[in-house]
Amino acid sequence: MAIPFSGRRPPKQIAKESPQLPLRDVFVVGGTPTYTYVNRTETDMESRFIDALDDGNKIITISGPTKSGKTVFCKKMLAEDQRVWISGGTVSTADDVWTAIVHKLDGATARQSEAYVSEEDSSEFAAEAGINILAGSAKGEKRSKRAAQRGAAKTKFRVSSLVHEAIDLLVTSGSTLVIDDFHYIPEPERVRLVRALKAPLEEGLRVVFLCVPHRAIEPIRAERDMQGRIEVIAVPPWTNSELGEIAKKGFATLNVAAEDRVLEGLALESFGSPHLMQEFCRHLCRVNSVRNRQLLSKALTLRDRDEFFRRALDSSAQDVLGSLAAGPTSSRKRIQRSFVNGESGDTYVAVLRAIANTGPKTKLTYNELRESLRDILADEPPAAHEITRVLEKISDISRQRFGERGAIDFEETHKTIHVVDPFVAFYMRWGPPIGGDDE
Repeated sequence: MAIPFSGRRPPKQIAKESPQLPLRDVFVVGGTPTYTYVNRTETDMESRFIDALDDGNKIITISGPTKSGKTVFCKKMLAEDQRVWISGGTVSTADDVWTAIVHKLDGATARQSEAYVSEEDSSEFAAEAGINILAGSAKGEKRSKRAAQRGAAKTKFRVSSLVHEAIDLLVTSGSTLVIDDFHYIPEPERVRLVRALKAPLEEGLRVVFLCVPHRAIEPIRAERDMQGRIEVIAVPPWTNSELGEIAKKGFATLNVAAEDRVLEGLALESFGSPHLMQEFCRHLCRVNSVRNRQLLSKALTLRDRDEFFRRALDSSAQDVLGSLAAGPTSSRKRIQRSFVNGESGDTYVAVLRAIANTGPKTKLTYNELRESLRDILADEPPAAHEITRVLEKISDISRQRFGERGAIDFEETHKTIHVVDPFVAFYMRWGPPIGGDDE
């Protein structure tokens, strides 16, 4: 039976006109803003999202770059009591997802109900784990084999029960399952998860995946039968005007103001990220000694633009780029390449500097990267297979070590490089040369 969706969203919170209102509550970095939330009325995201939930029978995929507002949008559209939120970066298996759902909805898993087992059951579980508790006799080996088979059957039953329990709790509670960064779940487990969701979708279960754009069709790749059952809602790129609205709303709340040219400069350096714009606005207030709402109106000034942006650099982005430049741990000696500025570095450093040399662009082709390498290297670029190998390694390191904080993703099928984190892109533009002595 389909579950009606009311389209209800959390009640709008009104800014309190208090002089004690702290800066951190106005410009929220890494959270859901109240005072600086921008309703992007020129897009049809809200109406498409509500219609898709009403229609049902499909997985809704919200697609947008990292820190483009996907999470904020979804949390604004679905109140906390309307959703079960799972981060793809915190689960490793489909069973982890089902267990988390049951835990969040206060259910009791089948595994918990089997906490006390008989001595024979204990033998079965030990045999299943490969422990031959009766080793040394032919009879014991036969008993162990039978116990292992029964234990495997029980395990399958317990997992099946867990899936049914989790889905039943979701459907009966009317909760929407939201999986943020779905593509971070290992591919075999994505397949298991999507297969288990197909039938419940027809029974009224609502599912939302949040993905980066080039991973938006991961559910289809995970399970071919899902074609036609995916509704992709793209988060349009933020315009400088929309980013400027964040500043205007927040400054008005704090009783401060800045010139339009200052707002335009902040928006231009945000790489289309509302997250980064929030960071810049908060930083501008602090350099002007504004940490709470002002009793008297105050003008914000930006005297040294270059110094301002250098001070806004995120040290964690430096750590990410440093790790990528270091490459994988290996005793193999790397070829050092000479740059036109007189410095030198290996292919990992060269590739990262070439990406930075493009602006950096947040999406560039392999050919654009190769041309950029020609610009910065004193000699010919590395061979094509060497560049591809380094891009693959950089992408692997980014995913394995940093998860959601990853920096660069190489889409091998289309030979496309994505700088997925705007903070990393910003550091590439304003920070010291990657792999340099000052880094």
